[in-house]
Amino acid sequence: EIPLLHEHSGGIKEGRDSIEEERRLLYVAMTRARVKLFVLYVIMDSNWQVLRPSRFLQEIPAYLVELQGDINLVEKKELLPRSLSEASELAEATLTNDSLGKKTDEISENLRDMEGWDGNIFLRRFKVDDRGIIARIFHQWAKKKAFQDPKRLLDKVRFVIDERLTCRKSNKVKDVLVALRSSLKCDEAFQFAEKVIRWEQIPLDNRTYLLRERQKIRVENAMSASTPTAKQINYLRKLGCTVVPESKLHASHLIEQYRSL
Repeated sequence: EIPLLHEHSGGIKEGRDSIEEERRLLYVAMTRARVKLFVLYVIMDSNWQVLRPSRFLQEIPAYLVELQGDINLVEKKELLPRSLSEASELAEATLTNDSLGKKTDEISENLRDMEGWDGNIFLRRFKVDDRGIIARIFHQWAKKKAFQDPKRLLDKVRFVIDERLTCRKSNKVKDVLVALRSSLKCDEAFQFAEKVIRWEQIPLDNRTYLLRERQKIRVENAMSASTPTAKQINYLRKLGCTVVPESKLHASHLIEQYRSL
């Protein structure tokens, strides 16, 4: 079991040496693994905020990585839409085979609902580094039944901001709170409150799957915009592939295709 670091805003508190130590330990584990190497790491904190794993995990070629729990869902992937417009968190869950059909229908419905949400327009008013603070405030209170009404949620957020601003202790996010309070009366704030409430009302396992699909889309978009690596091209040649891949994503698909032959 290897403890993995997490990055915050591109920085590592533990220092660069810890990343090198993680990389060394992982490579040692990979040399000892006969079939598969299982890596377990936390991807969400207690506030439902995504924890980005350290950069060295991205060095592992995509075609060598298999996410546990996704295998059974691949067969029914065509039942699920491939695009999302709203999601801000990531979590880990496993769906059992017995409940897969029912869960798939529920998730598909939630995906269609999310397609119509424009709540994140409100977040674009603020700096990227400040959006997480704002989202946490809304999600913290939207979980409570007493505030699962957009207007009541906005009133609660306004009340919380006033309390924090009147606190004598130094407030590092004072400017963010002031900007947020002045924007709570706009239509986009109401839409964002609706979005947060509807998100919190989605069952946890369905919400988890939505986030995992969102993460897959992000990875695919990043890979499709990147040129294939020399390792991918060399591996394709070893597999007997003569097609020149256009991107990392294309190369990954070709590798999967030729490995299955």
